[in-house]
Amino acid sequence: MRTRRVLVLFLVVVTGSMPYTTAIAENMRFLPGDVFFHGTLSRKMIQDARDSGVITIDYTSPTPGSFSGHAGYSRLKLVCENEKYLDSIDAAYTRIRLNSPRLQRVVKKAIYGDRVITIRREEIVEEESNPLSIFVYNKATDIMTTRIGIKYNETWKQEFRRFSDRAKGPPALDEFVKSHQAISESWSRAEEVPALSALLPMADPLKGKSIDEPITCQAANCMAVVTSDVNYDDIYNRTNGVIIFTISVDGVEEYVGTKGQWERQEKFDIVQESE
Repeated sequence: MRTRRVLVLFLVVVTGSMPYTTAIAENMRFLPGDVFFHGTLSRKMIQDARDSGVITIDYTSPTPGSFSGHAGYSRLKLVCENEKYLDSIDAAYTRIRLNSPRLQRVVKKAIYGDRVITIRREEIVEEESNPLSIFVYNKATDIMTTRIGIKYNETWKQEFRRFSDRAKGPPALDEFVKSHQAISESWSRAEEVPALSALLPMADPLKGKSIDEPITCQAANCMAVVTSDVNYDDIYNRTNGVIIFTISVDGVEEYVGTKGQWERQEKFDIVQESE
């Protein structure tokens, strides 16, 4: 009996001291100190950016359908003053679609009146049902030493308490890669990997609420990582066969996961996607 009481006490102490848990994890959007902003990329977003000079990306969580609550910055404006950057984004998108064709779906979109509960009308819209995954990093990020999908946020605990309405409980984030190895990588090298350079809006953090006013990044200072693969563990581990594209004002590069490393591929000829 004595042994049982000691064992129970031990389990309680260990569980209570764990800095990470998925049981009460909150779906944090972008937080100051994160090294990337993650979202999806569609053909329409690229086309719209040709006119506006801006790619607007909504944050996508690793588990977007959960009921854990949301907090942090939910939108990024990527200002593309250099046409070459958009050409590179377009090239990567087109290349990926050769092996992963774009799928479309038709949905009804509610158009609300002044009161949210009043629907004025419904519109039939066509949207991309399998958009690509896009990570926005600083241009100087080295993907050979920086693991994709790891936030490397040195001040994540402080930011969690600023943005979360669960600040009284143990800090818990919904990570893209949840392995112990990934968490250790993120914490141990947080000082080495600079945070994403972004202009934050003036809006004060809202506890437990997403901030829709966008953060702003200059494409000239950024590198985008684009892929059709949504298995973040495979991307983190650079699993054999996983393909990513890096895009900057310097152009576009293709990499394939090979034995835990990224192997750069030869330059490719761009084939325009047929509409």
